[in-house]
Amino acid sequence: MLVIDPEQRISVDDALRHPYVNVWFDEAEVFAPPPRSYDHRLDIEQPVDAWKEMIFHELQDYARTHDIYGSV
Repeated sequence: MLVIDPEQRISVDDALRHPYVNVWFDEAEVFAPPPRSYDHRLDIEQPVDAWKEMIFHELQDYARTHDIYGSV
């Protein structure tokens, strides 16, 4: 996989299928939609309570969208 000459390197698709890398290959992760756009509100200084609230809401959103057991 690590070859200096680009003509002799394997492709990205072949590298993902390589036995060494394939152990960690998750098709759902590789072909997932791109992440949401960056929220610039995080660049502004916030009081600790505001950070706690934002983190709490982020965790709730994650739990809602990644619940593998079907309950919220």
